[in-house]
This record gives sequence, structure tokens and C-alpha cells, in this order.
Amino acid sequence: MIYPLQDKYIDLLTDFGFKRVFGTEPNKALLMDFLNTHSLKYYRDMHSIAETLRQESIKQGIEQGIEQGIEQGIEQVARQMKAAGLSSQEIIKYTGLSIDEIDAL
Repeated sequence: MIYPLQDKYIDLLTDFGFKRVFGTEPNKALLMDFLNTHSLKYYRDMHSIAETLRQESIKQGIEQGIEQGIEQGIEQVARQMKAAGLSSQEIIKYTGLSIDEIDAL
């Protein structure tokens, strides 16, 4: 007769199975080792995920800061060009700004 897999092994997710394996005095050390190993692994996994997210956030912040700095620099140069009396067409040519952006300066 072939027994189903579930009848052959103890299910640790049931109260009976858990108590049968870990509830006896000789197996308490096994239970503590099991809990400590999995808790430590979970902590390390979560720490690794948090560190990766932190590094990606810092990288993204730096990239955004660089882009904003470049945009501000271009606007400053365009203001100076406008103040020096250069035409809008020349400012567009050298800065890449639109006519609306130049008029707003």
C-alpha cells in the first residue's frame, strides 16, 4: 500500500507536530538553534535590503542634485547673457533654453 506523503511525515505547522519534535527536553537545544539561525538570517536579510535601498536613494539624490545644479547654472548664464544684451536667438543657441524660459528670466 502506498501512503500519501502527508501521512508519512509529521507536519511541523500543526500543534501536535511542533510539540512532538520540539516539546521534549532533548530537543530544546534543537529548537533554540533553529530559532536563532532563522532569526539571524532574517535580520541579516532585512539589514541587507535596507542598506541596498539606502545606497540607491543616496545615488538617486546625488543624480537629481547634479541635474538641478546644471539647470541652475544654465539659467544663470542665460540671465547674464540677457543682461549683456544678447538676443534671444543667441541665448537659445548657446543654452538650449526655449524662448518661454528665456522670457521668464
